[in-house]
Order: sequence, then structure tokens, then C-alpha cells
Amino acid sequence: MSKKERRKYRLHRHHRRPRSIGGSDKDFNISLVNRDQHVAWHQLFRNYEPKVIASMISAVWLDPDFYFIALPRKRAVPQPILYHCASCGKPVREKKAVSFLKLIERR
Repeated sequence: MSKKERRKYRLHRHHRRPRSIGGSDKDFNISLVNRDQHVAWHQLFRNYEPKVIASMISAVWLDPDFYFIALPRKRAVPQPILYHCASCGKPVREKKAVSFLKLIERR
């Protein structure tokens, strides 16, 4: 999309991995987003790393019973994450992680 078309539709080029932390100008790292949303994103999250953004979202914006988690895409097939229940010590699979995290919060 040309610069003129982007301007017409009020679209900005958003670097998914900011250049300030090693991101490139290649197409795979660029998303076209609404100008107002792009400005809001950077006002809220600047160029923070995904884990910092996820912790900010969890702390401020989400229902306190949930966590927003950023996981790297390094593995082709995600492996189930194994936790241990805080009360009984039994292994808990990822599907039950919300219950597990609720147990931790209560302590």
C-alpha cells in the first residue's frame, strides 16, 4: 500500500518488534494499524518488551482472576506447560492454569 493510500485511510506502519530493540523494516515486522490506535498503543506501552506489556495489561486492564501472558514463538509445536497445584502439589496442565493461578493469588 502506498504512502498516499495509507494517509487516505489513516493507517500507520507499526513495527511489531520496535527498531529500538532490534526490529527491522521488513514486511513480516510491519502491521498497518489505525492511526489513533497506534498513537494510543505507544502512549500506553511505548516500546516495551512483550513480557513487560503483558504484565502491565494483567495488572491494570484485566479481570483480577486472569493473567495475560506473552510467550515466545520459538517452538514449532507448543509444549504443554506443567504447573503444580499450590494446595495439593499435583501437576496441573495448561488448560487448568487459570485455576492454578487463582490458587496462587489467594495465598
